[in-house]
Amino acid sequence: PFRGLLWLPAPGLCPPRTRGRRSGSGSHGETIYIYVCVCMYIASITGANARYAHQHLRRHCPGSSYVPGDKVWVSTADLCFRAGSKKLAPRFLWPYTVQKVINPVSYRLRLPASLCIHPTSQLKPYVDSLLPPLAPVPPPARFLDGEPIYTVRCVLDAHRRGR
Repeated sequence: PFRGLLWLPAPGLCPPRTRGRRSGSGSHGETIYIYVCVCMYIASITGANARYAHQHLRRHCPGSSYVPGDKVWVSTADLCFRAGSKKLAPRFLWPYTVQKVINPVSYRLRLPASLCIHPTSQLKPYVDSLLPPLAPVPPPARFLDGEPIYTVRCVLDAHRRGR
């Protein structure tokens, strides 16, 4: 590994040295052989890096990109809360606005002064609500002789009892 890191051929691939020759002197053929070995190492390392990058990109999707003015949730994974337990603490804090894009993966947020954290935290895109909208408010009840009156629009189901 050490010789490979220094771009030297592996010990088994080096041409044999004979006695009487100084370690610095070498024939032209040995130099070409070492050059070919180095080129093979570079090609194999470049190919391995390409395979590693391909495998990495298969498992990791690119992160979200935000522009100033977008709303984001702030992760509480590394924050300390005074809640009873971490299990019951919220996972994300209220949506805050992106103030500035520092680089493709870091953003400065507009945070309140009471929140003492670095303003480039783990973020999640803000969505309005995952819950369905609330049902409309029923109309006010009508009263007759102090008792409420209800209007039947349709009969949903009926069961006959007895014969």
